[in-house]
Amino acid sequence: MARSLCLGALLTMMNLSFIAHSEVAPQGAGKTVQVTILKDREYNGKYDSLSHFKKLAGAVGWEFDPNAETTAELKRFGVKTIRCINVDGVTGIFEPDGTFRITGGTERLDQNLNTCKELGAVPHIIFGQSVPGELQATAKDVEERVSVLGQQEGQVVYFNGDWQKLRAYWRALYKYILLDQGFLNARFEIGNEPDIGGVFARRLTPEKTPAGSAALYGLYYETYTNVVKAAEQFEKEYPGLRVVIGGPALAWAFTQKYGDFKWLDRFLKDAAKDKLRVDFIGVHYYGNVSSLNGEYPMNFPSFVKMLKAAKSVRDATFPGIPFQITEWGASYHTQNDPCGYVNATNIASAWSAAFLKLMAEQEIDEAIFLVTTDLQLANTSGLAANGWGWPSLFVNPQVFGQPWPKTPAHILDMAARLSGERVTLTSANKAIDGVASLDRNKLTIMLWNYAAEIPETSPPENLGKDLRVELDFDQLISRPGGRMAADKVSTQMVSENLSNSWTIYQKTANVDKGSRLQTVEEKSLSGSGNKYSLLLPKCSVAFLTIDLKPLETK
Repeated sequence: MARSLCLGALLTMMNLSFIAHSEVAPQGAGKTVQVTILKDREYNGKYDSLSHFKKLAGAVGWEFDPNAETTAELKRFGVKTIRCINVDGVTGIFEPDGTFRITGGTERLDQNLNTCKELGAVPHIIFGQSVPGELQATAKDVEERVSVLGQQEGQVVYFNGDWQKLRAYWRALYKYILLDQGFLNARFEIGNEPDIGGVFARRLTPEKTPAGSAALYGLYYETYTNVVKAAEQFEKEYPGLRVVIGGPALAWAFTQKYGDFKWLDRFLKDAAKDKLRVDFIGVHYYGNVSSLNGEYPMNFPSFVKMLKAAKSVRDATFPGIPFQITEWGASYHTQNDPCGYVNATNIASAWSAAFLKLMAEQEIDEAIFLVTTDLQLANTSGLAANGWGWPSLFVNPQVFGQPWPKTPAHILDMAARLSGERVTLTSANKAIDGVASLDRNKLTIMLWNYAAEIPETSPPENLGKDLRVELDFDQLISRPGGRMAADKVSTQMVSENLSNSWTIYQKTANVDKGSRLQTVEEKSLSGSGNKYSLLLPKCSVAFLTIDLKPLETK
């Protein structure tokens, strides 16, 4: 059982017209934090625009029992990219002319692509993981089980080394996805965390290949090289088509300290030297790996520090190509224990909000949240149980009857509902931050209180403080020629005790509609002086919709 996390409360205010949950305001909330909304700059660059912030919140991996309800929710969240993993293992026949003819095994791939069709989303295909049975090494002495950091245990597939046939297999998959299924916008990311032993096609070799080693890198680079060659051959067969390929799909932080060398640096330099195609850089990042920007000491460099170093190599080798975080979440732990449970708590939602804004500031082109739904487990009685530890948007629908949202889902929901053009939000306390936007007569604000620490191998600590916040938007809406007054406000919130399926489950052993994003207040702001006060519990995120009205003129 996880320890109690992020105790929250709500401040009962004057002129209150609606409250979903009434709680006692905590003692010692501290000095009021001033937050100002104004328009002192133009947010029209690619990375600081509202549309880009929404794009970063608009991608997720397809996995673990999604259904029509999860797809409908993803559509509501504005998801436009689906990461499709464990989909490149199909069956078929090698023809006498050297081509590969697919005869089956496309069911999982088709399910992923069908979701993309329903959403109008781009398929981000994880590629180069599987090899057909004819090309697999079958010697018993090479069979083993591996536990991959942040992943399930899985069977390693060894490859017999016939690259010519494997390239034919990949060409058949390119044709099936791009032409037969009509996804000309699909992109292919090669491998999945090869730096820490993630599964990808490997040659049968007797030597050990420990995580981060030069030998393991050689196996990955050989795979990547041949995937590119297969793409070039395919493009010759179908003039006018281009296969979008990226990598190296790293866990990333590990080789910053423990590898034989820094894999990302080496990969980019080698690919540039060999004139290999790299259309985008893909790496993974989780909040328990390091601090975001040096806020507290960790084993690995901060996200910003690692990214700055990586960008300098990118700029020297493949200048201008997009940098993507192709897996992300609050913690890479997925097991049902205190280290994994953070992914189900309000800490995950507050961290996610802060990370999304940081990625925009650091010019990350796209980010893909790990997964749609939790893994279904079996409890000690053999009954269905929920794998709460996964960085996911919903609980498993087969366990609880429907995909009730987990706390990170509310962040994608909030980001999707920001409307209009981005405006400036400034805070007098670094724990309080947010994104604001103005759309004619409506102001929308996503506001969070986040100052926690997420150690790599222990539960979160130093969770911050409950803070009273006063929002001042007079400078924004009282501009000459467009004077407005705040009319009404509606506030929704996710905290430990609100909109939190994990807290509900801890209390009731079930999940219910209280896990949906709750409205905590609706009130009139007439006579408020274009100000609004609320209490943000530690590790909470609020979404405010403020209706505006023109000031009367005499």
